Amino acid sequence: MNIKVITGTPTNIENIQIVDVCTTTYTTQLNQKSLLQKVFGNKNDQSFTDGIEQLISIAQSSGGNIIFDIKVSTATAEFRNGIYLYTTLVATIGKE
Repeated sequence: MNIKVITGTPTNIENIQIVDVCTTTYTTQLNQKSLLQKVFGNKNDQSFTDGIEQLISIAQSSGGNIIFDIKVSTATAEFRNGIYLYTTLVATIGKE
């Protein structure tokens, strides 16, 4: 099933049935990576695309075919092993 992802509110909003409101959070390490992490990569790092893919997965399981009105929230946290950016995406799932 194809899922449409719209960054704002669709023009045909009156024709869309709201199915769910969902949220997903991913992390990205911000500080300078060690030599081993540069060579082998950090499997824990995620990106905005990963967050959108998680929303698409949620939409498919909810029976929706459109994701819209996406909101982004960020926070940082520092631990002994580095500084991390936590990004939370909140979106509305609908069905056309």
